[in-house]
Amino acid sequence: MLFLVYETEPIWMTLIFIVIFFLAVIFYYMPKELEKRRKEDQAYADRKGWTLEQLHKHRKNTRDRRIPKSLREYILKRDNYECQYCGSQTRLEIDHIFPFSRGGGNEPENLQVLCKSCNLEKGDSIPDIFKEKNL
Repeated sequence: MLFLVYETEPIWMTLIFIVIFFLAVIFYYMPKELEKRRKEDQAYADRKGWTLEQLHKHRKNTRDRRIPKSLREYILKRDNYECQYCGSQTRLEIDHIFPFSRGGGNEPENLQVLCKSCNLEKGDSIPDIFKEKNL
């Protein structure tokens, strides 16, 4: 009877691969992501007329995530009660154009109406108008 024997790679090869993978993430991917975020933040700060330091200070201050009802009503009326991406008029939500988590505020010019599916798809991404300025 003939048995097929599969060679398994030694554990040290697996460990070397894991170390190389983490080094690649730390030295290649992370700096690119940090630079991308810095450029997006700089574009937003420029739009607001702030320095990057002022934007970081603004983020550190306690900000209220809730959007007042009167402002919500204003944004809905301004955007004609429809999603600004797909035009849907159901399951509408108020969205921060420049994400709240990235320093965006509750100013009317930073808010828009999106349907739930478009808002979930957008997530905390930055609109292209910010990316094109400094990239």
